[in-house]
Amino acid sequence: MDTRISGSGSVSAGEYENIKISGSGRLQGFVRCESLHVSGSCHGERLECKKDVKVSGSGKFDGDVSANSISVSGYLSCNGSARV
Repeated sequence: MDTRISGSGSVSAGEYENIKISGSGRLQGFVRCESLHVSGSCHGERLECKKDVKVSGSGKFDGDVSANSISVSGYLSCNGSARV
């Protein structure tokens, strides 16, 4: 299931295919997905992506972030570990 946020919104803990955020988004709990693309800002707890994480803007995670590739144009903060 693809999930899109345009404006502001949140994504509940769980498994998703592709998550796209244009604006401001919050990932609540442990989120697994194929890919996460952010244009704007994103705040989350723990993230695991099979493919890629792309952030254009800012991203802040309170826990671990893992992905096959991570690209950032802006700012990414991770209080846990970031694994590629």
